[in-house]
Amino acid sequence: MAGKVYRFERSTLLEGADALRVWDVATTWRGVNAELMPLARMTHPPGRGRIDARAERETMTSWILLFGLIPVDRHRLHLDRFDADGRCFFEHSANLALRHWIHRRSLRPEAGGVRVTDRCALVARAGCCGPLMRLVYAAVFAHRHRRLRIIHRG
Repeated sequence: MAGKVYRFERSTLLEGADALRVWDVATTWRGVNAELMPLARMTHPPGRGRIDARAERETMTSWILLFGLIPVDRHRLHLDRFDADGRCFFEHSANLALRHWIHRRSLRPEAGGVRVTDRCALVARAGCCGPLMRLVYAAVFAHRHRRLRIIHRG
């Protein structure tokens, strides 16, 4: 990746949650949007309500809608790896603000629940905006993990 890379990680133990159910929700656009709302919503290609192995090596276009209504960014999302057994997916994309976005989500069963970990890296198009973009995206993922705990209460 050309440019300064900014990274962050967010990990949450979902107590009492079933790993397969968490995976099943996380790999649908409805599930992604349940995590994002009310901050944002992502559009998806028509007829593609589920993110699965068929999407590997495809590039999908998704609009990011602030508060679910106002278009603020467009992602060209590429799924590099998708473990059908529910362990992880790995995607990269580019959007209007970021030259590179890399996101890896992994699920690991633990005593009493399942741990969801998101590892992210980004390179801003305008290098001086990298620290701000890291703060914004880290805040969005903090929100997503709060929503995960609500969605998967055991």
